[in-house]
Amino acid sequence: EHILDRSVNTSLRTEKCSPASTSITLSHLKSDSPQVHHAVDHGFAGVLTTGCDMPVYPAQLPALLIGAQAAVVDGQPLLGWWPAPLAPMLDAHLAGENSRSIRGWLEAAGGRVVLLEGIALPNINRPQDLAALQKAQ
Repeated sequence: EHILDRSVNTSLRTEKCSPASTSITLSHLKSDSPQVHHAVDHGFAGVLTTGCDMPVYPAQLPALLIGAQAAVVDGQPLLGWWPAPLAPMLDAHLAGENSRSIRGWLEAAGGRVVLLEGIALPNINRPQDLAALQKAQ
């Protein structure tokens, strides 16, 4: 079962994120490691992730990402799918000496990069970006 089978919320969120969370490193996945373990413990297939500056998660995106392999969106590696069975491998990767980037972990996990065609992914970096998105919705 996918967590999306229970609830999908693609509404606009205006959560704050810290400047430290904007670098694309494994710190994002390290914070997601408990979620991956939660997925394992509760029988979910995996975890979908996104950056805090990308408040819109298009409804068709999960179907493009979810699969047996880890996956990220080309050019937006924080938009990803992390299968629950990778939890022990993620723990070992985080504990080891290796590439500390999402791309490095994706490679180690044998993941894939998904190209998006015709899907807009708003990126909110300034108050004006948020205002424009809110106006468009």
